[in-house]
Amino acid sequence: MKNLIFTLTILLCVGLLVYGKIQYDQKLSGIAKEANAVSVASSSQLSHQSKNGQDERLSIDFLGELNVDLKEKLVTAIENNESLRVALFGSAAMTAGESATPSWVDLVVEELNHTYGEELVDIQIFEVGDLTTHQVIKARLHDEVASFQPDILVFEPLILNDNGNLVRMNETLPNITTILNDIEAASPEVLVVLQPPNPIYQPRYYLQQVMELKDYAEENDYMYVDHWKAWPDIMDEEIQNYIDSLSPNQQGHELWASVWIEFFTGKK
Repeated sequence: MKNLIFTLTILLCVGLLVYGKIQYDQKLSGIAKEANAVSVASSSQLSHQSKNGQDERLSIDFLGELNVDLKEKLVTAIENNESLRVALFGSAAMTAGESATPSWVDLVVEELNHTYGEELVDIQIFEVGDLTTHQVIKARLHDEVASFQPDILVFEPLILNDNGNLVRMNETLPNITTILNDIEAASPEVLVVLQPPNPIYQPRYYLQQVMELKDYAEENDYMYVDHWKAWPDIMDEEIQNYIDSLSPNQQGHELWASVWIEFFTGKK
C-alpha cells in the first residue's frame, strides 16, 4: 500500500512539473507575440521631415509586399530623412504619343507622389526619344543620369530603337554595359532595374532580343521586371488593342503603368 501511495505521489509531482512547464512556455510565447506585434505596429509608421520642417507620418504597411532591395532603399531614405532618388531612363515609349495621354511614366510618377509624397521620392525622367544605344553613348546623354546619382535606376535599354536601326544584340549589349558602368561608377549603390520596351504583335528578331536582354540581366545580377507578362499574348491579335504603330496606346500605357505601380507601392 505504501509503495502504491509513493508511486502515485511521484506521478502527481511529475504531472505538476509538466503542467507548470507548459504554462510557462505558453506565457513566454504570449509575451513574444505581444512584443512582435508592438514592433510591427511601430515599423508600419515611419516619420520623415518635410521641407517646411513638419514631422510627417507615412503609413507603409504594404512594405512586406515590396521587393527586398527596394524596401531597404525606401526605409533607409525615410530613416535618414532623405529623398529617394529614382531615375526613369528609356526611349520615346516613356512619353505619350498622339494616341496616349498620360503616359505610363506620368501615371507612375503621379502614384508615387500620392503614395509617398513629393518630399520623399525625387523622380527624374531621362527620355532619349528614338536614339540608338550608339547615339546615346556618342552624345554622352547617359551622363545626365549619372550626375543625378539615383538610388534606383529603371532602365529600358533602347533595344527596339536599335532593332529599327539594324543594330544587333552583339553591339547593343556591350553598349548597355557601357551605359550602366558609367552610371554605377557615379552611384556604386544604385539599384539597377532593367525592363524590355513595349511588346508588339508577332515579333520576330525583336523577341529574340528581348530574351537576350533577360539573360543579360540574370548573368549580370540586375533585377529584371518582365512587364510583358501583364500584356495579352504577343501572338494574339488582342495585343493590337494596346499598340498603335509599334508604340503603346492609352490602354497600353495604363497596363504598363500598373506593373510599375505594383512594383513601387505594392498596390494592384
